[in-house]
Amino acid sequence: MSKRYVVVDLETTGNSWKDGKDKITQIAAVVVEDGEILEIFSSFINPKREIPPFITELTGIDESMVKQAPLFQDVAPMVVELLQGAAFVAHNVHFDWNFLTEELRQAGYTEVHCPKVDTVELAQILLPTADSYKLRDLAKQHELEHDQPHRADSDALATAELFLQFLNEIEKLPLVTLQSLYELSDVFQSDIADVLSENILKKMMNGRKAAEGYEVYRNIALRKRNYALNLSETCSSKFDAFLHKAIDNLKLNMPKFEKRESQQIMMKEIYTALRDSRFSLIEAGTGTGKTLAYLLPSIYFATKKEEPVIISTQTVQLQQQILEKEIPLLQKIMPFSFEVALLKGRKHYLCLHKFEYALQEEEKNYDMALTKAKILVWLLQTETGDRDELNIPEGGKLLWNRICSDVHSPGGMQSNWYSRCFYQRAKNKALFADIVITNHALLFQDFSSEEPLFASCEHIIFDEAHHIEEAASRTLGEQFSCM
Repeated sequence: MSKRYVVVDLETTGNSWKDGKDKITQIAAVVVEDGEILEIFSSFINPKREIPPFITELTGIDESMVKQAPLFQDVAPMVVELLQGAAFVAHNVHFDWNFLTEELRQAGYTEVHCPKVDTVELAQILLPTADSYKLRDLAKQHELEHDQPHRADSDALATAELFLQFLNEIEKLPLVTLQSLYELSDVFQSDIADVLSENILKKMMNGRKAAEGYEVYRNIALRKRNYALNLSETCSSKFDAFLHKAIDNLKLNMPKFEKRESQQIMMKEIYTALRDSRFSLIEAGTGTGKTLAYLLPSIYFATKKEEPVIISTQTVQLQQQILEKEIPLLQKIMPFSFEVALLKGRKHYLCLHKFEYALQEEEKNYDMALTKAKILVWLLQTETGDRDELNIPEGGKLLWNRICSDVHSPGGMQSNWYSRCFYQRAKNKALFADIVITNHALLFQDFSSEEPLFASCEHIIFDEAHHIEEAASRTLGEQFSCM
């Protein structure tokens, strides 16, 4: 990485840069070259106007701090010199670039041209599953020091360190991924074609067509997946002894856990219903701890009898909560291993066959191009292909509707992607799991399908069972009119 970059952050009196309506109050620039920070420049700027109170509250910059500071025209020659032959980098680059070039224009510098790189956009591409792309959140995620958000010096340094990490991540991408990103780069807001082409050339010269941990199939790089199935262990203890030990372990691992009689009654009732293959209807009041109350006996029963138990919820959000919160805790405290599968509706999963063809289309829409780029990087990370992992821009949801798995996705051996199909893998995992977490709508759809996945499963727990009638009517019912 030999290119020179200047990472800039500005604080201003407002958001209106046109015709100098708002002015710069602080500027910071960090020079990056050869993977290192070489120089840091920072200065308050006298805007020659009042700083609004809400800006002072946001940035901590008041008029006393800029009263003796230089005017922008005094630092303009240094700024122009720094930018000479460099690429301009910022977090939300158009804001800083527009403000800076307007101030430079008013200072007499009208011919300032630089390639521009937006670290927001880079973060969106390289961190496709991140919940937030705010600088403060990204700095925290990457364990970067960022003591004074909304101050130009702290923001610029954090952005520079983040940018260096992004450059390193780009270097690690497989050749085919870099080539696909390069094909999309004309639509990006950042001028990153040079960075991509430089890394493509390096990999071609070194003969590195795929990085470790990836496989390349039909010109798309994917995370290598472990297709082996883990075998669960059989529980040998009696249920009461198991329950006593599990509750003791919960106390050790959950400081706020309280032993509740109502929860234990519910656990024993659920286990008895599963064991005796009978129906049980339970109303669990607030604070019962119902999720743990049905998971513990279900896991014990499934591993003891080697028969799966389906946990059906009303919402996908609750499915995800069980998988990400309760299941890891129980896997930690259980004296034996057990397998869990999460199964969502088919449209939650990426169809690789459709995505392959979508990549071959020329893309002019920004949100579509950005979403394709995010998916290319995500495929190096995901084991599930589940759309809920992705942070997709609003416009990209239209693309997802075109490339998600559905009844029109080619199935069986007629698809080149069958052995790597995310939806097929999710179904296969569910077939061999002890606990299958799904939702009411999908479960009723399965019951009515020609080849039901859960046809042989006799043990189902409906969480939020008061929604069953609505879900069944919506999924299995038919509408007709007498008019």
